[in-house]
Amino acid sequence: ELDRKTTAGSVYAIGSPAWPTWIKIGKAVDPHDRLNGYQTSSPFRDYFLIHSRIVEDRNKAESAIHEKLTHEDAIKVIDNISLEDTQKDMFNESNS
Repeated sequence: ELDRKTTAGSVYAIGSPAWPTWIKIGKAVDPHDRLNGYQTSSPFRDYFLIHSRIVEDRNKAESAIHEKLTHEDAIKVIDNISLEDTQKDMFNESNS
């Protein structure tokens, strides 16, 4: 219900050791709650929150991130990401 009443919230990046080169970019009122939702689909409960940022309009922020990540850019980013890099502030880089 709260999800529909406000545009404020977070944009996030979620990863999983099962797919080390894939990152889910998304939006939620509460990224930790969204992460818990992902855990229900994994018997190992091993999804992890790479990064999140509170924003005034999560819909616009998520769209802006996806627009900046063209297909070619996404491939470059994915090819250069390892699990050790997951603490990197990817959202700051996408806003430059």
